[in-house]
Amino acid sequence: MTVVAISMVRDEADIIEATVGHMIGQVDHIIVADNRSVDGTRGILESLDITVVDDPEVGYFQSDKMTALAHRARLEFGATWVVPFD
Repeated sequence: MTVVAISMVRDEADIIEATVGHMIGQVDHIIVADNRSVDGTRGILESLDITVVDDPEVGYFQSDKMTALAHRARLEFGATWVVPFD
């Protein structure tokens, strides 16, 4: 069984390292979509052992974006379970 966590973020530098750091010990892999962060969030994410993807779309289409991340988790990492987190 492979468990992959997915999330969308924007400008969460103050909490992202602790949040993702907690999840790292709970799942097999993490995919985070960064939505144009300008506060250092992206640099923090890239320093962690996770997959970071660009989310350049200005609109907040959470359902579509999270579904796409879930498909990516299944296709690229063989996820049998996907855990959305915020």
